[in-house]
Amino acid sequence: MTCTANKVIVTPQKAKQWLETSKGNRHINKARVAQYKHEMIKGNWRYNGDRIRFLGDKSLYDGHHRLTACVESNCQIIVDTFVIPDEAKFTVDKGNPRKTADNLAMEYGVKPQQSAAIATAVRMMVLHDQSQLGDWARGAGGESYSKMLTENNLQKYYLDNRENINEASEWAHQHIKKQNTLITKSHCIAFLCLASRFYGKDQSYSFLKTVLTGYGIEPYSTADHIRNALIAVKMGQRKMAGSHKLYSVIKGFKSLMAGRRIKHPHNATFKPSSESFPRFGVVYEK
Repeated sequence: MTCTANKVIVTPQKAKQWLETSKGNRHINKARVAQYKHEMIKGNWRYNGDRIRFLGDKSLYDGHHRLTACVESNCQIIVDTFVIPDEAKFTVDKGNPRKTADNLAMEYGVKPQQSAAIATAVRMMVLHDQSQLGDWARGAGGESYSKMLTENNLQKYYLDNRENINEASEWAHQHIKKQNTLITKSHCIAFLCLASRFYGKDQSYSFLKTVLTGYGIEPYSTADHIRNALIAVKMGQRKMAGSHKLYSVIKGFKSLMAGRRIKHPHNATFKPSSESFPRFGVVYEK
C-alpha cells in the first residue's frame, strides 16, 4: 500500500538517518551534490513538490543527491515523501530531466532551436568570467566549479546579458550552417559576446564573419591562416579539440587587435603545450 506525506521538513540529522537506510545507490555525482549544496546555503533551494521515495521496507530508494547536499550544507529542506511498491521501483528516473536549455525556452522565450547553443555558451561565459579555470571553453570544470554552474547562476547570467546573447545567437544561426560549420554555434555566441565586450561589436562580428565565410579575406592574413586551419580540421586533415578551435580564433583576433600580424600558418593556432589558454581581460566575479 502506498502513502504520501506533503511538505515534510527534513533536517540534516533526518537526512542522515534516511541515507543510512539506503541499500545502495548509483554513483553519487559530487558535482551535482556541490551544486545542490551551494543553492541550499545561498537560500535558493525551493520546495517544488519533488519527492523523496522509499520502498515498502522503509529503505531509501530515490533522493540520495538532495539528502547528501542537505547533510553537507547543514541546511533543512522541505520535500514530499512517497512510498512506492517494489514492482514500481524500476520506473524511477525514467523521465527526461529539464535542462538549462529547456528552462531558457520555457521561462524566457528563447527560441527552442537556439536554446541549446545559448545554454552551452552561457556555461562557457560563466566559467570565463567567474573562475580562473584554464580550459574554460569546455563548459565544464568539475566539482570545484559546480557552484558557478547552478541553474540559478546560469539563468541570472543569461538575464544580465540577454540582449547581447540573443543578438549573437541570431547571428550564429544565420551564418553557421551544417555544410560550413567551422566552429560550433555555442562557441560563436561566446566569442561574439566576450570579444564585443572588450573590443566592440563591429570589430568582433567582422572578424568572425571573415574567418567563417571567407568573404573579403586577405590571402596569408591572420584570419586566412585560422580559416585554413579550421577547414583542415573539418576535412579530417588535422585534429583539434573543439575548445581549441575557439581559442585559435581568440588568439588570432587578439593579435589583430594588438596590431600584430601572424605571418606563419603554424603560429596561428592555439598550442596547449606551450601557450596559456587565451581569454579576454576580466575581473573575476564572485
